[in-house]
Formats: sequence, structure tokens, C-alpha cells
Amino acid sequence: MGGGQLRSGVATNRVGIFCFFLFKEAVLPLSALVVTTPTEKEGNLTLLVYADSAFSVAYQKQQQSLRCYAQHHGYNMVVEAGAGTSVAGSACNSLMNYFYRRHCLIGEFMMDMNMTEVDTILLLDSDMMALKGANSMEGFLSYLRRDPAVNVQEDVGPADLVFQERCFDASGGNSPEVTAGAYLARNSNAARRFLKQWALYEKHSHGGGFDSSDNGAIHLALLDALDIYPDERAKCEAEYLALTEDVMHLEPYFHFVACARKLLAMGFDSIGQEGLTFESQKDGVVFATSRAVGHRSWRVRYPPAVLEACGNGIHISSRNKTISRYVERFCQLAKRDFEPIANLVIRILPIQKSFAADWTCNVDASPIVHGVKDSSAPIFVQNWEDVEHCV
Repeated sequence: MGGGQLRSGVATNRVGIFCFFLFKEAVLPLSALVVTTPTEKEGNLTLLVYADSAFSVAYQKQQQSLRCYAQHHGYNMVVEAGAGTSVAGSACNSLMNYFYRRHCLIGEFMMDMNMTEVDTILLLDSDMMALKGANSMEGFLSYLRRDPAVNVQEDVGPADLVFQERCFDASGGNSPEVTAGAYLARNSNAARRFLKQWALYEKHSHGGGFDSSDNGAIHLALLDALDIYPDERAKCEAEYLALTEDVMHLEPYFHFVACARKLLAMGFDSIGQEGLTFESQKDGVVFATSRAVGHRSWRVRYPPAVLEACGNGIHISSRNKTISRYVERFCQLAKRDFEPIANLVIRILPIQKSFAADWTCNVDASPIVHGVKDSSAPIFVQNWEDVEHCV
């Protein structure tokens, strides 16, 4: 499997949840964000919603439902208090796609906030709605702290990030993605590094077809950061780089997703034996890297001349195929921006245990639902009679 070890349990630390509004046309200076004071219920929790300006307007009522949810449970919210064209001095400014850029900015944001202010964020897409009277996030936050209530067969420490499975395969198959638009992140060095590394996949070249932006890249980001089956991972990447079909022809994209799912112990699809095993796991699957894995820094260990030689091609006699394969593999790694991350713990939950499920999927455990595009939709109207007043 490489450095990322599949484990069967996890825990957490004190937490926070945010509502964070950034805009595609006008990215907010992080120093301009205003934090409201939470009530003394469950501590320092923060819901974070990232939207461009059009979505922020279109989904005002959905976001108001999240404010009602945060108020009910005593969570923090972060709202925009000013706007600028960029974040001064931010390394994220070079990222053009705001879906990628948000992960980079969140990593910087957590770095800027000390642990007493932000312990954990819950990122949510702007078209997500809180269910009226829904349970708190406490059960999910337990994965981010050392909680004896979590069934931990191997103590890997608190998770740095918790992701969830989506509930459908838009190609009509049975290989749903890992969700990019909803995750829990603890304010740890490993989590911040993962978010910034994930954002760099914007610059990872591919075939020009539909790749679902950060939602496709999350699968490679997980495999790289957790150092899972590097050779098998290369086959999944080859499928990703070969994506040329448009959004009307999704089969190649979801075949790539299926390739990554298998390596992430989620099963090639959700209906095969391995997939059914994953779906039945109360706490999903958890991976943990060792301290040593992060020392595998190819770009640091090898001088520019070697990297240049890889770029120009290195001739190895075909009579020694073992050496040839080794050099080819080295050159692939030497040119990568994506490295294994030391001391990283990531959990992936199956759809029936998710915290922000697609609204069409009827997941009882989920206090928040995804993909509510219209506030006049039955699911919204049935939950909120007057969302502005939280009733």
C-alpha cells in the first residue's frame, strides 16, 4: 500500500465550524472577515460556506438556513466584512479556478488563526441547506478528537480531515465520488498542507475533457498524500490525464473515479463485495501515514540538473528493463508537486453516515443536505416556513 496505512478507527480534539464567504470576482482579505461570538454550547465550532458572487446571491435562503442551524447549536459564523481583488501576499493568488483556490485559502486562513479561535472548520458548498431541527455535528466531530465513543481498533490519533462519499454516479453507474464540497478539517499542520497541495492540482495537465475540477482531483490528492499503492495509482492518473470527453459523456470520468475508489478501500463500485463492505462500515475507512513518509521529498533531494535530465529524457539500454523502469518511475516522481504528507490521518465516510448528503438520497444521519438549487423546492418549503426568522 505504500506509506498510507488503512486503519479501522479514529478520534478528535476541540473543534470549530465557520461560514466563510469568498467571491470569485472579489476575493475577500482574510483579515476582513468578522467572527460572531458563539453561545456556550458546544465550544468553538465554525461553518464555512465558499461561494462566488452569483451563487452567494442565488442561494441566500440556503445560506440563511445554515445561519439558523449555527445559531441553534451555538456555532461560530464568519461573514464577509470587506472585499478586495486578491489576498495581499497570498500564495493562492496564482490559482485561477476558485474551486481549487478555496482550499488553498482555507489552509492559509487556518494558519493565520490560532487554535483558540479555530480548531476545526466544516466547509460547505453554497447550495447546501440545513434541515430544520437537525442534530448537531457532535457525532461527526468525534472523529477529530480522541473520543472513547468512537470504535477505535487501532489508535491512529485524531483525524486531520473527514471526507464523505457522494450518493450517486452521474454516468448511471455505481461508483460515486468522494465529495470535494463538504469536509471537516482540523487545524493541524498535516491538514493545512493537504489543502494547499490539493489546490495545486489546478495546474496538473489533463486531456481537456470533463474532470469535475477539484472534485476529480481530490481522488489523486488523497492517493498522493497518503502514499497509497504508488504504482497502481499511476494507472488511475493515466485515466485522469486521458479525459477528453465532455460533460455529456461521463463514463470515462467515472471509470477514473472507480479506479481511485478501489485503492481507497471503497470498492471499484458500491455494489461489489468490497464496495458493500465499505458501505456497511459505521465509521468508514481511515488512513494514516507515518512520520517517515513525509521525508520522501524528491524535489528537495535531487539537484536541478537531475530534474532537467528527466525533462529532456534519459536514455537507458532496453536490455536492462528493471533499471529503465526505475529511472522512468524516478523521473515521474522527481517532477511531481505532490508528495506524501507525514503524520496525516484521513477518514472517508460512506454515504449513509455522511454529514452533508445529496438531498435526493434520504440519508437520515445527515443534518445538512447538498444540491438544493431552488428555495421553492419541496424539501426547502417543508423545512422552513420563514427561514429569515428561523422558523
